Amino acid sequence: METQKIYKVVPHYYGDSVRAIFIAGAVFVLIGLSGMTEALNLPPIIAIIGVIVLCVAAGFTNPVQFFSLRINVAISIVFLIFFAYMGWYAHDVNLGGMIELPNKIAAVLFLVATYFSVKSLRGATVSER
Repeated sequence: METQKIYKVVPHYYGDSVRAIFIAGAVFVLIGLSGMTEALNLPPIIAIIGVIVLCVAAGFTNPVQFFSLRINVAISIVFLIFFAYMGWYAHDVNLGGMIELPNKIAAVLFLVATYFSVKSLRGATVSER
């Protein structure tokens, strides 16, 4: 039996890409959890909560719920700011490339997630003519 799409198609929907970036970002944080929290003097619970937020947001992402598109934009921006700042901070206090580079890579990941999530939100709010 063939499944039918029962939801309206949102133009410029990139939620699948955002979902993949969120999961990749969560894996990235989990892999670097011990070194990053120690070097940057952060409590590990902050990173663990970040991983949970990313996974839950990835799970809820869909073109039907407008709320999920807005949440993706907010989460992408928050993580972009966090990792960009941590990359700058690691460079500023000379923590070295093993801390600086992963944070900058994560910032670029969330920059792309921000772009795609904003593009999805725009596609859901602006009518095509």
